[in-house]
Amino acid sequence: MRKDCLSSVVLLLTAVTGCTSGVPKELAASPDRNQVIQRMHRRFSAECFNNCWTLIDKTNRTPQDVEDMILCASASMWHWKQRGDCKPLNMSIGYGQLSRVYALAGHYDIAKRFGQKCLTAAMNGNTPAFYIGYGYEALTRAEIGLKNFPAAAYNLENAQSQLSQVRDAEEKQWLKADLDSLKKMLPKETVPPSGDPQDR
Repeated sequence: MRKDCLSSVVLLLTAVTGCTSGVPKELAASPDRNQVIQRMHRRFSAECFNNCWTLIDKTNRTPQDVEDMILCASASMWHWKQRGDCKPLNMSIGYGQLSRVYALAGHYDIAKRFGQKCLTAAMNGNTPAFYIGYGYEALTRAEIGLKNFPAAAYNLENAQSQLSQVRDAEEKQWLKADLDSLKKMLPKETVPPSGDPQDR
């Protein structure tokens, strides 16, 4: 473990437990316990999130990679939820990552549950279309895995509707690429149901 990472862990444990036995003075001394805790949550939420995406982007994941991917997404989300600056947008992004990793791991029922949380957080937070689109993207991915193709088509249709409202060119390209890849997974001429299939 890198020295700076070890120092961060020691600081967090010291702040949380109040135990300074055996801890170097420069690490144990903290003028504001809450500041230390928040600083560590900010660090670990970001590091775990980024490490997770590194694993998502791997083409040949090992079983250990899959386990680490799920653990990183879960740890990132937990640390985000402890942060004082956590907003619905952050929750939506975190739940979206959790949905993605569970889908990649083949646990589509869990992926669907987190996909719904992702979309709900985006809707409740009045967030930009890009994030709402990814909420529907997460549900599309999960429904395809569950072979609920009409429901997948319904969510894909909603995601594409959000895509048309995305103004940032790079964000639009990212979302479009993911939606195009999901569209190829649907059987041809799949018809989405009328109304929200979640209501049935």
